[in-house]
Amino acid sequence: MPNVFEELRQELASQVAEGEFPEWLCAEIQAIADNPSRYLEQPQLVATLLEQVRGYDPYAGAGCFSASYGIDDIQRTLKKLTE
Repeated sequence: MPNVFEELRQELASQVAEGEFPEWLCAEIQAIADNPSRYLEQPQLVATLLEQVRGYDPYAGAGCFSASYGIDDIQRTLKKLTE
């Protein structure tokens, strides 16, 4: 069973393959996925990041009741993880 870091790595690869995920965000997310020991004390934030990558929608926020995530959501979580 993959851990949250492996799931993040896999989901990022999947999103990139679909072609709509912003490439300029990939390196920072990949660095988190590749360095679990650095983020072990922040499992909830890593899980949040995974959910945001999984639910990424380039048009997030365009609808009133959208359950998707946009770049701003992901950037806020990345900032919290790297503070």
